[in-house]
Amino acid sequence: MRSLDLRMVAAFLLFFAFGLLWSIGLGHFTPRQHGVFWPTYFMMLYTVAGLWFGRTFVVIRLGITALIRGGLWMRWS
Repeated sequence: MRSLDLRMVAAFLLFFAFGLLWSIGLGHFTPRQHGVFWPTYFMMLYTVAGLWFGRTFVVIRLGITALIRGGLWMRWS
């Protein structure tokens, strides 16, 4: 049986803490920008997965990020 790797837990906690630092402390985002930041930030995990599992994950991330940003821009105009 494999045990839980604490490095993976630490990596996820650091990833989440970095997002909180930017969204609460450094970013000063409006609510609409906040709604775009978190999904695109978590899509970065797809890019990291793409390093191991292939380019498909990177393409998925880029496509979803483009849709999210396009939706934000459509609401602004």
